[in-house]
Amino acid sequence: MALNKTNTKKYIQIIKNSKRKVVTVDEVSKKTGEKSDLIRDNLVAFNPLINFDLNYDLHGILNDLENCLASFELEPVKKRMVVRSSEVDKYKSLLDYIYKKMTIAGGMLDLGYKLNKKDIKMLKKLLKRDEDNLKKK
Repeated sequence: MALNKTNTKKYIQIIKNSKRKVVTVDEVSKKTGEKSDLIRDNLVAFNPLINFDLNYDLHGILNDLENCLASFELEPVKKRMVVRSSEVDKYKSLLDYIYKKMTIAGGMLDLGYKLNKKDIKMLKKLLKRDEDNLKKK
């Protein structure tokens, strides 16, 4: 399991809120419920001694963890392209969608029309709906 934003926040919070002078991987493991080996694998990038020294103080890598968290927050979250059923219900069939979206005046197919991700998802859903209708018959 790779280090992600959620785990980084958990580790930072546990290290900061601990009243002990030395916070070890085992203590973080007890508080998070994760195995100590997984935590070591996540944190070994910050200091390789974490694997060898069982009593390594995690206060030493707190600044590095905060920098890592800041870099996670800079990355934009990609939104998934979602096709709602209300959008699919606007069209009677796959051919109706193609006729309304991908033709020019006179019913000729527009060869310059570029498909985007939303069009492809819409075509898949309409095709699946048409296949289901054929199976029912």
